[in-house]
Amino acid sequence: LALVLLTSAGLLIKSFVQLQNVDAGFNPRNVLTMEISLPPLTYADNASQARFYNEAQKRIAAIPGIKNAGFTNILPMSGTNSDSSFSIEGRTSDDKNPSPDEEFRQVSPGFFEAMEISLLRGRRFNETDNADAPPVTIINAALAKRYWPNEDAIGKRINIGASGAKEKWATIIGVVGNVRHRGLDYDPLPEYYMPITQTPNNRAVLVVRSSQEAGGLISAIRTALHEIDPAQPIAHVRTLEQVVADSVAPRRLSIWLLGLFAAMALALASIGIYGVMSFLVVQRVWYLRSRSHVYSPQCSTK
Repeated sequence: LALVLLTSAGLLIKSFVQLQNVDAGFNPRNVLTMEISLPPLTYADNASQARFYNEAQKRIAAIPGIKNAGFTNILPMSGTNSDSSFSIEGRTSDDKNPSPDEEFRQVSPGFFEAMEISLLRGRRFNETDNADAPPVTIINAALAKRYWPNEDAIGKRINIGASGAKEKWATIIGVVGNVRHRGLDYDPLPEYYMPITQTPNNRAVLVVRSSQEAGGLISAIRTALHEIDPAQPIAHVRTLEQVVADSVAPRRLSIWLLGLFAAMALALASIGIYGVMSFLVVQRVWYLRSRSHVYSPQCSTK
């Protein structure tokens, strides 16, 4: 049992080390994250929400020591997921061929740069991708491979929600690298991104990449946000490295528990072996003493 537990613990530790070296699709070093919830009474419409995100992104990106900043509705490896259906221009859907339904994200300009998610083709979102501009979207390599395996997806159009409303058609302007959004031990899923300034959300996560230790910038970021809205709170401040570490915490706990049980089993096995060996030694000593007594000269008869 001890051998089985020790072997299992060793294999789990090996797989955990390999998991730590998996490419997540983004760089978590020197990145700070915090959650922002816009009060519905203050930010009642999409326009006011979009204005806040635009102004906040500009002010925070201008703070000394900050390289990039952006917003997303869902942070990778946070344990939250979202998907949405869409239709592809020129392709029909029915009961036998339903509309695609894939992972859906809302992000601001600066998000891909802050996360260091690679741009493979086309362009990223910028400040011109606002509510007054034509709808645009960015897809990841997995989605491009699934729906446009033998052609360039740039310039293709998808309709979010598969409702057929002409004004909702969004043009694909870029293809980015795959992100292991659900965890390091999950394969990347097809994803598409919409500008948060075109599809606002009153809840978002701020992502800030700095050229120094990210924790030292919390006060400056809070000040920048309060300059826009003195009553705006921030919550759940943590580094992106902490987010990634938390995503593998259950596996780390499993390794720790299995290692503990293996150590206990090894200790019990060692005690058992020691007891058996001690018993055998005592038996052997008694046997040798008995033989010595039987064959001693004093006990011989004439």
